[in-house]
Amino acid sequence: MNPEKHDNPAQAPSGDVMLVQTTVGERDEARAISEVLVGEKLCACAQVSGPVSSLYRWKGRIHDESEYLLTAKTTRLRYAALHDRLLQIHPYELPEIIATAAAEVSAAYADWVKQQCA
Repeated sequence: MNPEKHDNPAQAPSGDVMLVQTTVGERDEARAISEVLVGEKLCACAQVSGPVSSLYRWKGRIHDESEYLLTAKTTRLRYAALHDRLLQIHPYELPEIIATAAAEVSAAYADWVKQQCA
């Protein structure tokens, strides 16, 4: 299948919708960040999962912490603004911000995400 050709009307072009994830220490922090991002139309929706177990090295020590995973659905056009806002409001000194372009998205959902982020 040619990834540039989209004959299926149920499938939107890949890359239009992005999934952005970050982690925080408390569910309330994840919820507050979600409200800002959705409220400012930086993402169409945000999901909070967890707690998840995170094992990482920070400042020379290994940490094993419970965190909450926030996943925001946005568009490629809104990603930079979402990234910058997340840096402003995130409680961590060095927040995880990982963005991935969705490989396959239903056309109707992609349209909804674009409308919510406009």
